[in-house]
Amino acid sequence: MGDTEKKKKRRIFSLFREFCAIIFWCYLVSKLAVFDFDTYIITKYFPNLASVLYYKLFLFAAMISILWLALGKKRFPQFVLYIIVYPIIILIWKIPKTVFRNWSYSIVFAPSIFEFATKFRTYFIMNTFVAFSAILILTSNNQILLSISMLILATFLAFHLYLSFRKAYRSTVFSKLNGIISKIKNRLSDTSFFQKMWDDATKRNEPKSDQEEFQTRLSTLYLFYWAAEFFGDKVDHFLKSRKMDLYLIFTWFWTVFVTVTIYSLEYFSLYKILPNAFSAPFKPTYFSFLGFSFGKLAPTGVSVISPANLPAILLCYSELACTFIIFIILVFTILTAARERYKEDIYNIVKEMAEMAAILQDKFATIFNMALADAEYVLLTQNASLVNGLRKLRGLPELTNPDSPGSRSNMVGEGTGNRKKPNKANAADAKSRAAD
Repeated sequence: MGDTEKKKKRRIFSLFREFCAIIFWCYLVSKLAVFDFDTYIITKYFPNLASVLYYKLFLFAAMISILWLALGKKRFPQFVLYIIVYPIIILIWKIPKTVFRNWSYSIVFAPSIFEFATKFRTYFIMNTFVAFSAILILTSNNQILLSISMLILATFLAFHLYLSFRKAYRSTVFSKLNGIISKIKNRLSDTSFFQKMWDDATKRNEPKSDQEEFQTRLSTLYLFYWAAEFFGDKVDHFLKSRKMDLYLIFTWFWTVFVTVTIYSLEYFSLYKILPNAFSAPFKPTYFSFLGFSFGKLAPTGVSVISPANLPAILLCYSELACTFIIFIILVFTILTAARERYKEDIYNIVKEMAEMAAILQDKFATIFNMALADAEYVLLTQNASLVNGLRKLRGLPELTNPDSPGSRSNMVGEGTGNRKKPNKANAADAKSRAAD
């Protein structure tokens, strides 16, 4: 019961620390990068508490003192340090951990992540102008600024629809990855690649005995083989799960959302420039035009707003044209061409990884003159943690040391394909030749 209470308290403390870190950094970023929102909220909604703003420093000091008393002298410095380095913890620990645990969804969104990373400068500049234009439309009444903002948003939407339409014909991250894997496979097929790698490692490290050098080389080749097997299995499982379809549908819904939002801002801006551009039984707000934009894209007759002059009518017709383009994107690129393109690229990756694993398996006979089963037998006697660690990574049962009493003779028959039984004579002969 004591251990249970300790775990519960530790869990509560971790959640509290996480909550405080998130609140602190959200407050800091909003305060420095966006606007002085705490002052705005108090002066706007709680004017009676305006005098509190003059004593913010003392309030923060009081909160720190209370935490210091509650956490104690040992926990408080750790608590503060965790909050200060929280962004680094997210980058080097939480994100990689989440990616590894949810590897299939990481592969799903790999195209978007890759495109954003490679075109970060373009997306940053473009989205900055879009966000600034949206803020101007929502807050300003200057006709020149509103007209410029409408032009920027229209350009952004045209660019977004163009990229969505070209999705089926652009080189994907999977095709690039397939090219990289193909080059690695070609290098691994050359025996001199391993020899050069081992020679470089020998020059950097102190000279080892022949037995240690043999174990190092065998472990390296074995690790390469299991990496190819592991990655190939994961990608093959992802291909059969058809989760890539979720990404394509998500991108289509994102295009719909962007189109609806951009046109709602265009309608609202036009209404500010020309108040008679739309007729409505009430004074419309931005959210009124958001519903009107969605109704045009659907299309539905829910909204009571209607265009009243030529600019408004032309703007409505342009959204209907975008509706037709979005339908083409759905049918032609996402449900047919783009879907098949992604599927083909992922299938090629699985194929390349299988060929790489076969090449590495042959290397055991070429370099060490032993079968893969014999290599695993040798490593199991000398480095059982490596063998069982790699097997555990792939969800295979652990193997016992063949030299231990009661161990099975067939060590590698489970989960490793059509491999031969380990031959102790072959393994011993290979080690003696390596020593010679």
